[in-house]
Amino acid sequence: MQEVSGSIPLSSTIISFPPLGTLPWATNPPDHGMVMFVVFEGGDGVGKSTQINQVSRVLTQRGIPHITTREPGGTPPAEAVRRALLYEKDQPWPLWAEVFLLAAARAHHLAHVIRPALARGDWVLCDRFTESTRAYQHQAYAENPALFDAIVHQATGGLTPDLTFVFHLNEGQRLSRRAGNPDDCFESRNHDFQHQVAAHFANLAHNPPAGYVFLQADQPIGTLTQGIVDTMTAKQKGVV
Repeated sequence: MQEVSGSIPLSSTIISFPPLGTLPWATNPPDHGMVMFVVFEGGDGVGKSTQINQVSRVLTQRGIPHITTREPGGTPPAEAVRRALLYEKDQPWPLWAEVFLLAAARAHHLAHVIRPALARGDWVLCDRFTESTRAYQHQAYAENPALFDAIVHQATGGLTPDLTFVFHLNEGQRLSRRAGNPDDCFESRNHDFQHQVAAHFANLAHNPPAGYVFLQADQPIGTLTQGIVDTMTAKQKGVV
């Protein structure tokens, strides 16, 4: 695949960015006519939310209409599902119930937030999407991958992101960043579960789906932001 100087190649490697110069959008704003759905994926503590906020700031500076949102969540009913899934520790949900609840929340989120935003010309920056379901509900996928994929597809109606950034940190770095933060139901699960989640995201790099970009998340915040913005610019221009 062709690469652009200063941009992130869409490859199977985890990328570290060298220091880059001025953001290209500072002097060369992108064509507002192309609307993009961009997803930020990875384990807890890898910096997804920080980068969404940083990229959102750049888009605002350049006058690019956009929204930021998250999964599970994004609408009041979907946020209620989020609370039920993440913080009901006394009576945890059965495995497949998690999958169905996430699918219901996603369908509502898409119908009432993501699709309307894209239809009116707003970019969408989303913290997690279907890849997190595959990572965190990996046991259900292992039991019945065909059913799992059918549920995911039914919830999305086939909508896929234009770009998916997957952030990678080693376990020690990730746990250090999480220190002092309260764990939700998924984060409090045993080491084997956490290892499987991390392995899912890492293994994607060996056979990357189209539009996936893998980032080494221990780089300076500004360096990561600039690389993400450069890749979004290249995607708009049809270079990657």
